[in-house]
Amino acid sequence: MRYIIFVISSMLIVNSCKNNNNIIAPISEQTLSVSAVSDSMKYTFAIQKQSFGIHDVLIATMTAYNEAALSKTINVGPSHFSWDLKNDSGRTIMCSPTIVYMYFVETVINSHQSNEIYSIHQAISDTSGAPVKAGSYVLNARLFPFAPSTFSLIISLQ
Repeated sequence: MRYIIFVISSMLIVNSCKNNNNIIAPISEQTLSVSAVSDSMKYTFAIQKQSFGIHDVLIATMTAYNEAALSKTINVGPSHFSWDLKNDSGRTIMCSPTIVYMYFVETVINSHQSNEIYSIHQAISDTSGAPVKAGSYVLNARLFPFAPSTFSLIISLQ
């Protein structure tokens, strides 16, 4: 008799977990990223989600990963990184501030280690401070003088 009660209880528990698994662990969006390699350093521009609300904060990171067998030193400064958010017609909606400071910090990255070298943490609004319309946008990042290209990610605002 105990065996039958145990089996029925176990089946009920397993069945209820299968039916309610979305309540326990909601599905989250994947990180979106784009990378480029220059001089044994892999630079990755990433955002945590592809869809943002028009009142959200845009958060993105630029990470450097040392693929070489030895430590590498890179110079990181405010004039080495810029970004912009453009609409489908190419108009700049948001952008990084223009910085003319010529200082930098020497950053040592050990072999097969990474370091976040820049980040964006900006409320989503156009250059005049007004809310941005819902739609599809391109987030571009440029890293000077390390990577020779522009890093681009497509995001949507809802």
